[in-house]
Amino acid sequence: IKPKRSLRSKNNSINRSNSNDLTNKAASKAFVASTPSRDRWWTSIYPPNSEFDINMSGKLVVLEKILFECKKIGDKLLIFSQSLFSLDLIEQYLRYVTLIRKDKWEKNIDYFRMDGSTDIRTRQENVTTFNDHDNLRARLFLISTRAGGIGINLIGANRCIIFDASVRKEQ
Repeated sequence: IKPKRSLRSKNNSINRSNSNDLTNKAASKAFVASTPSRDRWWTSIYPPNSEFDINMSGKLVVLEKILFECKKIGDKLLIFSQSLFSLDLIEQYLRYVTLIRKDKWEKNIDYFRMDGSTDIRTRQENVTTFNDHDNLRARLFLISTRAGGIGINLIGANRCIIFDASVRKEQ
């Protein structure tokens, strides 16, 4: 019996094989090239080539684990945030995961987003699609807490996350 290899290295980052690193770097460059520079406001803050390293954010590490587990067991998830930047970051992460891991996250099929710019008709269509028990692909709903509205009834979800940069466990 071979011992299990640890997924974490000494510095607590996830190990990847060289071929995966090359694939990730190439995909990162392709993704960055396809993302308008105005949507990459954080590039001046992070070191080069770390734009999509989720280990830079403990909240994204936990979110990734929750998303994976929800997909595995068939749960549907709501993520609430006051910050549109947080919702944008999660969406960009989902597009990146789609590109890197071939784990499909198509907007309005696998995940939905509701914020102040979402019109009433689209809201209702997305809610109906998400709540459909037989639709296993509809598994995530990103919602701005400032979206407002009466009668948003997301009964299809069985998990909920409040995701904000300012929320800490001490608060």
